[in-house]
Amino acid sequence: DAYDRFRAAEGRSLFGSYTSSGLTTTLRRIEGRLEHGQLAPDTEQNALLPVDIFRARFADLLRRHPDRRPELVARRVPGAISYSLIFEAEHYADGIRLVQEALEVQGFQLQARKNSWSSLVNRCVFTVWRDPLNDLPFEVQFHTPASVEARKLARTSAALIRDPRIPPAEAANLQSDLESTWAALPSPPRNAEISDYRRDGSRTPGR
Repeated sequence: DAYDRFRAAEGRSLFGSYTSSGLTTTLRRIEGRLEHGQLAPDTEQNALLPVDIFRARFADLLRRHPDRRPELVARRVPGAISYSLIFEAEHYADGIRLVQEALEVQGFQLQARKNSWSSLVNRCVFTVWRDPLNDLPFEVQFHTPASVEARKLARTSAALIRDPRIPPAEAANLQSDLESTWAALPSPPRNAEISDYRRDGSRTPGR
């Protein structure tokens, strides 16, 4: 039932087609008004988490929070709906501001923002929003072309590193290559202007 709610919020029917409403359609409209920046090419394929991964993450949340009502936990499955917007480095900081303003105009509420460009891995700006119509969260990540490529490499490498059939030395080399890729990733100009934020009042929204 929870997964069906996320699917309806994303805007996809049971048959896989999109209606004129829903989050993916809204993000596409915002994309169309951007002079610079675009959604990741695989948005329609990846916006909604596959049901088997959704179930696995839901089960993990239940194990970690046995005192919480399952129907409430199911609404907080991380990454159930997720989007990635890509900006060239010179337009990155302004692009985030424009997208945030556009989402707020649509009535979406910023819940959290994390600037991880100073981290060793997963370097991007990560935001979580609330869709008040469906009372569900969704994620929007902001990338540069280089960080998108690093993320692709990270996903491929992670699967290989965890594969018990991969020799330990080869797995170690993959891990080293991945760390080098993240370390060499250039930070976009003015990204330090983008502050962390939580809706509980730890930082005011905006840049």
